[in-house]
Amino acid sequence: MPPDTPEQRNYAADMRVHIDNALTIRGTVPDRTIAENLVRTLDTTDPDLLHGWLHMQAVNLLRDTIATIERSRRGHARVVNGRHDFAAATSRAQAGDMGGIESFLNVRYVIDGARKPLSALTVSDLESVATDYEAQAAENALNAAFLRAVAKKLKSRRGAETVADLFTDEQLARMWHSMAAAA
Repeated sequence: MPPDTPEQRNYAADMRVHIDNALTIRGTVPDRTIAENLVRTLDTTDPDLLHGWLHMQAVNLLRDTIATIERSRRGHARVVNGRHDFAAATSRAQAGDMGGIESFLNVRYVIDGARKPLSALTVSDLESVATDYEAQAAENALNAAFLRAVAKKLKSRRGAETVADLFTDEQLARMWHSMAAAA
């Protein structure tokens, strides 16, 4: 949505100012509440910014929604079709009955930015997706180890109730870097 004036409005920069301001008063307010308040405020005070920014973000928002739906489908396929069920469905598929395995074959994975169903993946594709999952698992494990280490230090300090009572950003950064280097 182009602005009415000849000069282009920087919707991203303008919205960033509003988001940053909204986050300064965050405290323990949920993200959803912050977003709802921001939409309500901008709808009244600056609807051009709200609509222009949403239009500018439409592709990213839709891409994220598609990715969320695909993640949900992969999760659903894993939950609905447990290991035993998958083995039985695979045996039936070898005999020609694809009904039980269809939910797995239709699950899509991202390969070089494109979504492909499992049924169309090559060996190279499968190895690429597996490598991506391994990298995510390693990153998640590092994050978990960092948070547990911070919790352990926080537990051992009397009078410290929150991380901010015990650590500065600089201290946490050093701790993170030392753990990341060791991983």
